[in-house]
Amino acid sequence: EQKRKRPLRRRLLFAGVLVLAFWLVVELIAFVACFAVHGERFSFARTHAAQAARARTTDAQGPAPTSTFQDSGGDTCIHPYLGFVANRDTDDQMLMPARGFAVNGFGFVDRRDPVQLRQPGKVLIGIFGGSVAAFFGEEGVDELALRLRAHPAFADKRIEFVRLGLGGFKQPQQLLALTYLQSLGGELDLAINLDGFNEATLGPIENMPRGVPGFYPRNWSLLAEHAPDPAQRRLIGRATVLADTQRSLAGGFAGGFWRWSIAANLAWDSVDRWLDRALGAQLLALQAIKRTDLPFHITGPGVSAADSDDAWSDDSVATWARCSQAMAKLCATHGVGYFHFLQPNQYFSDSKPLTKDELRRAFDADSRYRPWIERTYPKMRAAGEQLARDGVRFDDLTQLFATETDTVYIDNCCHFNTAGNRRIAQAIAAAILRDASDADPTRGPLTALRVEPSAPHLARPFARLELAVFGTRQDGPEANVTYARTTYTSSDPVVVSVDAYGTLTARSDGDARITVRSGDVQVEVPVSVRFARVIDLGGGFAPRPLRQPLLHAIERNGKVTLRVTPPGEGVLGAASFTIEPSPRAFCGGQVFVPLHGVQVSALGASSSELLLDMRSPDPMRKTVYVQAVYRVSDEVCGFAISNALAITQ
Repeated sequence: EQKRKRPLRRRLLFAGVLVLAFWLVVELIAFVACFAVHGERFSFARTHAAQAARARTTDAQGPAPTSTFQDSGGDTCIHPYLGFVANRDTDDQMLMPARGFAVNGFGFVDRRDPVQLRQPGKVLIGIFGGSVAAFFGEEGVDELALRLRAHPAFADKRIEFVRLGLGGFKQPQQLLALTYLQSLGGELDLAINLDGFNEATLGPIENMPRGVPGFYPRNWSLLAEHAPDPAQRRLIGRATVLADTQRSLAGGFAGGFWRWSIAANLAWDSVDRWLDRALGAQLLALQAIKRTDLPFHITGPGVSAADSDDAWSDDSVATWARCSQAMAKLCATHGVGYFHFLQPNQYFSDSKPLTKDELRRAFDADSRYRPWIERTYPKMRAAGEQLARDGVRFDDLTQLFATETDTVYIDNCCHFNTAGNRRIAQAIAAAILRDASDADPTRGPLTALRVEPSAPHLARPFARLELAVFGTRQDGPEANVTYARTTYTSSDPVVVSVDAYGTLTARSDGDARITVRSGDVQVEVPVSVRFARVIDLGGGFAPRPLRQPLLHAIERNGKVTLRVTPPGEGVLGAASFTIEPSPRAFCGGQVFVPLHGVQVSALGASSSELLLDMRSPDPMRKTVYVQAVYRVSDEVCGFAISNALAITQ
């Protein structure tokens, strides 16, 4: 009997070992698959945080569900003056407990109520705008406060922020939020208005096609409608079921033992993403339903059916500019410094070289936002120049990331990661400190300047470095004057460029000098740029079913030869060279050189590797940039694009 039991125990042990081995193999495959699909290592902490955020609304005690649009999502509710605000009863998506944020009694996402009073030794800064401003209020203000405190005007002050931006807000909601705050007795020292994207896109996409004025709050016909038609009710019901399924699935998943399985978490992530896409499709379909029977409280003065897209765009820009003027005048009446910033966006042409991660997550060639950004942003820039001429402190930030090669965009709409918000904080601080320096009555002439670092060195194309400038006045302490009407000029922008904030960007191998000037005092800073012989800048794109061309540089006896692998059989292409790269996003791909560059060398049609001798377009320059581009069809996006190389000769 004992002998028969032993084999059974062994078989059970062997089966257990097989199950464990199989489980480990599945986990390993899931770990590799996560990196291959999402481009990042799997993280239990990140996944569990996402599940917790998704599940937070499961137990929310809100009003009984109805068939209206605002109850299907639950994150906003109608407001008598502002159109809508965050719904304190049901919205947990906007809670940020790690930093102490929640929906306050006024419907904004902040640590405290917005009605605050000025006090000696304190600076109250209001932040206005849509979701970009709201996210900046969470991720960018620490950097802004740090940079402001470097100036004597803020060095000994406690800086507090009043967050009055909310996802979906657009003018005149920022103007109304300012008026609402002041009518309740709230005070500010400074007001920052960071906007532009919502004004350019949401009115013509969500309101005007339904006969609702563009200046009404976004999706007003859906928010204010008491009796949706049957088609809308069906879509609202489906959206509610999908949202509830997402929350319930996340809540149930977070409590089981499988939450420590990579494969199980990856499966949850895939299902959650599918539900998210399905929910988005229902909401888009809901917005697309056109009705001719909407009542006056929804349509108001209505929209002329004869208006063109350009007319709608013009109306949006005019409203945006008028509201900014009104905010500036209202702030001036109450002694508040007003600063207006036009936010960057990835769909504005040539505004940023998109990284691989941004191309995957933050760029959609067919985005519904893209045509409105391309149509409206140039008009906004022109209107902003007029605002500045009229005395409004306006700054155009659309080119803020024009030389930024790191990832800053996190979605295919408009939002930034922490690094992007910090860069925006730098630009905002520069504008505020320029104004503070001009207004300082004790400001005397500078007698000397000191720059840190005093002799910077850059070793990679597009590497960035911020200069810090300190000025000395007669009988006064040294002060940080990096942004105080200080100007920067490069002796050779092809080697190293410098922006208005004193940030250097490496362009090409060589040496240059940066002239830093403030008032009548200037100093020169030597900059050396030394690249490796060949540096792969990445990028590249190929439409399915083609593969991405790969470009390599082969050095033999001091001579560089390029080797490129075409994307498929019988595909013609060209290799382009340039001394000054022109980063741009093109149909979901990243092109570092213009298609009609300084030099274009034809490549034959083949599926094998092709060799091409590299010829510099300008022998006077040491660094050239090269990329292979293949035309694969007559479609607009019919290009296969290789990685880009920087080659120093």
